Amino acid sequence: MSVVDDVKTVVSLVQKMDNAALYTQILELQTKVQGLYMENMDLRKALSEKEQRLKLEDDVYFEHGAYWRNSNNDGPYCVPCWDDKRKLMRLTPTSFGGVSCNICHYMCDE
Repeated sequence: MSVVDDVKTVVSLVQKMDNAALYTQILELQTKVQGLYMENMDLRKALSEKEQRLKLEDDVYFEHGAYWRNSNNDGPYCVPCWDDKRKLMRLTPTSFGGVSCNICHYMCDE
């Protein structure tokens, strides 16, 4: 049973006691607990996203004018898109033998 469920149970019991002041205090407590629960969930999500970003940053390396990934030997990825926005944008082959980014138009020989 979660803390939120516990508070709901207490609210139900206090309501049966017919004590308006205690009931009001418990409802305020319930609101605060729910707020803390939501904040906790938001913080857990933010931490998970931060961990994913750090994991990705450890996986990316620069070589031959582009970024590559160690984990799956994948690439090339755009230098300005990664350096500026931390987005891995795949570079695509051009007609003259190099590669370019479809987003920012960065080009290199790969």
